Amino acid sequence: MKVWGINSVNAQLKKSWFASPKEGLSRVLQVMQDAQWHELSPMLSWVIEHPRAGIILVDAGEKPQAMDLSRYPLAPRMITRNMIRFPENFQSPLPEQLKQMGIQASDVEHIIVTHLHQDHVGHLSSFPKAKVWVSRAEFEATQKPFAHMKGYWPSMFPEGFKPDLIDYRDGTFHHFEASKALFEDLWIVPTPGHSPGHQSVIVKSQDRFLVLAGDVTPALQYLTLDAVDMISAMADPQQARQSKQKMVRFMQEQNALYLPSHCPTAMDRLHAFQTQKTLA
Repeated sequence: MKVWGINSVNAQLKKSWFASPKEGLSRVLQVMQDAQWHELSPMLSWVIEHPRAGIILVDAGEKPQAMDLSRYPLAPRMITRNMIRFPENFQSPLPEQLKQMGIQASDVEHIIVTHLHQDHVGHLSSFPKAKVWVSRAEFEATQKPFAHMKGYWPSMFPEGFKPDLIDYRDGTFHHFEASKALFEDLWIVPTPGHSPGHQSVIVKSQDRFLVLAGDVTPALQYLTLDAVDMISAMADPQQARQSKQKMVRFMQEQNALYLPSHCPTAMDRLHAFQTQKTLA
């Protein structure tokens, strides 16, 4: 099984967005007032070439429309303006990057969405033939009033969006109390906190587990910290910590490769793994 990373764009967020003891509204105010920007962070999607299931995409990236603040209601517009910036141009759209890899949009058989925040669903409509997998709790969260205040933009979903909903009925998977065994070497496990139905994808390649972790943490360096990112601090920080703790135990006991969606080192670490170099 082969795995590649694709970056939609490098973005910058405030330093306090990534880690701070503050939670709830006080965290939002801290981030808005913060004058320091974090290093560039990618917005990653993952491509899996599965020997039997074909091409699987994990998350569908971000579109340049993310920079159009006029589409936001007033409160999210103010928060976003003070939270994130895009100092670099967007990369080619996700389907074009796949095409450069020799993969047509019609080749994508499955899309597993870690969660339905806008930077993970931007190009879902580009793959109309793919089966889209989302946790039931996550999809239901997008149907609630004021969902846009929690990072959901149903207007970015494909028209008539009806994903296949996951209930995790395949029993425990190591330290995770539930799982969905999509294939014999690919598992989806619940890792809520950043969002109500956040999930992570675990694949086994070259006799080692790879964890495509979405936003369990923004980057590897935050995995063992008690503090959580701003979105988790607003959503369910305790649940986010519990998901992190399960992930840490799994990583340590299985020597797994941890690949979150906004980690600047993720692509290099994946390449090193695949070429049998030492960077972990």
